[in-house]
Amino acid sequence: MTDFTELPLDRDDFRLLSAVASAATSFDPPPNDLVTRIMLAVSLDLMEAELATLVAAPMAMARTEHPLAPETITFTSSAASLMIALDGDNGDVRVDGWVTGGTQVELHTGREVLPQTADETGRLVWQAVPRGPVRFLIRPLLAGASPVITPTIEL
Repeated sequence: MTDFTELPLDRDDFRLLSAVASAATSFDPPPNDLVTRIMLAVSLDLMEAELATLVAAPMAMARTEHPLAPETITFTSSAASLMIALDGDNGDVRVDGWVTGGTQVELHTGREVLPQTADETGRLVWQAVPRGPVRFLIRPLLAGASPVITPTIEL
């Protein structure tokens, strides 16, 4: 049997690789916000923030043409947790939140930062948030603790 790993790529190899790349672009293109996600991940090191993880994301969150919105979304880290519930049909979205380990939470949209202070039970509310990508920044209660940032989600 011939070992093809040592042979240089030929015209047929390049044609096959081009067809595979074209199929991937057509049937499973990268997310529109991929560059934003990469920039966020790189900037986390610079701002020394801890990245919260999405907890128990249902299969409905998988990439499809018509994604199903979960009733609640939970993010957690070693320093804080944030659970949010979304309510909105067409226009802006109401975001109800509950946070542990922090009192100040900022909701970052593409255009603005919407800060909220949690009440004594950890509850927060953003009445009208424009649809689009958002992420949250939690300021921990402990002095000197790093802030916690969530992955970007789509409202």
